[in-house]
Amino acid sequence: MCRAQMEFTCMKVFMLEHHDHTVNPNEVVGFAGDEGGEEVYRDPVVGQLMMKLLAPFRFGSKHTNGTEKEQGNLSMVASMDPEPTLEDVSRSFLGPSQPFFQFYSDFVGLYDSTSFGHPLFAALLLPPTSHQYARDYRRLLWGDHAHMLKSVRTEVEDVLARDEEEVRRSWLEPMECQKGDGEMLGGYVKALVKGQVTGFVRFIAVHQVASCLWPDMMQQHQPRETTGVTAEESNKNPLKLSSVNLLKALLASADETTLRDLLGYDQIRPKGEEATGVVRLLILLPPQCYHEASTNLQAQRIEWSVSVCGEGARRRFPTLTAPAPGDGSAS
Repeated sequence: MCRAQMEFTCMKVFMLEHHDHTVNPNEVVGFAGDEGGEEVYRDPVVGQLMMKLLAPFRFGSKHTNGTEKEQGNLSMVASMDPEPTLEDVSRSFLGPSQPFFQFYSDFVGLYDSTSFGHPLFAALLLPPTSHQYARDYRRLLWGDHAHMLKSVRTEVEDVLARDEEEVRRSWLEPMECQKGDGEMLGGYVKALVKGQVTGFVRFIAVHQVASCLWPDMMQQHQPRETTGVTAEESNKNPLKLSSVNLLKALLASADETTLRDLLGYDQIRPKGEEATGVVRLLILLPPQCYHEASTNLQAQRIEWSVSVCGEGARRRFPTLTAPAPGDGSAS
């Protein structure tokens, strides 16, 4: 079975608690339902079986199973053939009358009402929010159910993704401001400012906000632009104007930890492997990415903030700290 089939199988186990009869308990991995009044997925045996099914697909498994070279080769081979999506694999079970989005909506609602932050339940919320799927999935989680994001404490190593390249193209790119999606960008800002988000969810939000906030990060996607930007230039460029409005919102509402992580956030550019002709897209992961920007780059970002928002911006940012030599962490 492919990863999407494994994910959907486990999602059906969680949906045994849902009173929608579109999910037939007799068809879900042999379990007959919750006759004792306790959620099936909380049974230790059931939980262990689901964890075992999904373990090979965890992002962290590439670091613990086999050598890095072997895992890299497996990733490259797997990426050559597009994998079926959850929408694909669910079609035969749900039938033509129920789209997967409706199933996912019920799944999110069930998590909200009964899960109490169950870690595997939370991890299964994330795959449909990748850019492989329509924005409606991301809007459902980050917008309509934003209040529950603080309970989604999935760490990066527990995300159901093959490798760094998949994480990048599924959640980090493209930038929401490049698509002109102010609603989604606003959802990320609210999650950081109000949601007390952690783990992989915080990583997504910090990346998307920082990528649309700092001119040097936007330049990575628009190489013809200069790194400097003034308020006058911002009025002429919608993308830059968006970054100024974003900065104002953050200065007004974000706490010191959020501002520090945004100020220190950075990513690396793709690195090509000329020998194979395959480009492996590498990413920096938390917490390193929150402290990767050099002191000089942080100072440039603060000066840009002052140039568009005044001296008050300088007082809102924490004191600059240089990354520790060798590991990129804050000193």
